[in-house]
Formats: sequence, C-alpha cells, structure tokens
Amino acid sequence: MKNVKLKAAAALLFALAALRGAQASELKITLTNDTDAKVFVAVGATSEGGENDGDFSQGWWGVEPGETKTITIDGYSPVCGYGFYAVSKGGERVWTDKEGNEYWIHPQKTFKIHPDDTLPGGKKVVFRYLSVTDVRRDESMDGLAHVVFAMSK
Repeated sequence: MKNVKLKAAAALLFALAALRGAQASELKITLTNDTDAKVFVAVGATSEGGENDGDFSQGWWGVEPGETKTITIDGYSPVCGYGFYAVSKGGERVWTDKEGNEYWIHPQKTFKIHPDDTLPGGKKVVFRYLSVTDVRRDESMDGLAHVVFAMSK
C-alpha cells in the first residue's frame, strides 16, 4: 500500500512539473484598443537564427473599443521577432507597417499557419515588429508585450 502511495505521489509531482514546464513557454500579450471601433488582431513570429520551425502567424483576437485583453501565445521563443497586424471592423483602418516581415492572414476566418505553407483564401501582409520583454524570472511565462492600437482614419 505504501508503494502505491509513493508511485501516485511521484506521478502527481511529475504531472505538476510537466504542467509548470508547459506554462514556462508562454508569451502574454496585452492588447489595448484606444479606438472607437472593434479591432481584430493577428500575431506573427519569425526566428532570428534562420531556422523557421517555430515561425507562425495566427489570428484573430477581437478587442472592443476601450477594452484591454490579455492573450497567450504558446511556444514563446526569445530568439523570435514578433509582429502584429490589426484591422478595424469593416476594414476602414489597418495597423501595419510599410516594410518588414510578411505573414499570412485570412481576411475572414481564424487561422494559425507556418509561413512556408499556403492559406487558401488568405493573403500575405506586412506585420509591425514589436519588441518582447524577456521575463524569465517569472515562473508563469517567458515573455511580455503590450500593444496599444490607436489608429486614425
């Protein structure tokens, strides 16, 4: 009986350690919408070392006017550059950049795609680069970012 309890305790500790390890590769992004329209946000990641296994683009997260929302991206890597793209409901305003990394988006559906793949019905657009703060001292995540959308017409 004692041996069964030890095995159960060891299994529980292993499960907790695995869960903690999974949480340690998250990027927490706070999105703030300072516009008068709902904003839909996409995130893209590009490896800086040439390897692109972890590269992706993913969207959409909706943020209402005046709302602040925190999203979590699994698989955070401090060797990636992160870009953001946003569009207002109706598409009148776009938060992008003139040059930079291009990522896939789908204009009407949620998506998560590797940049080497194609997205039927999608298109490539330029994402705006944003620096991500490495916060490894915090056990619950590896990176933080705060994005404020203040798009003018």
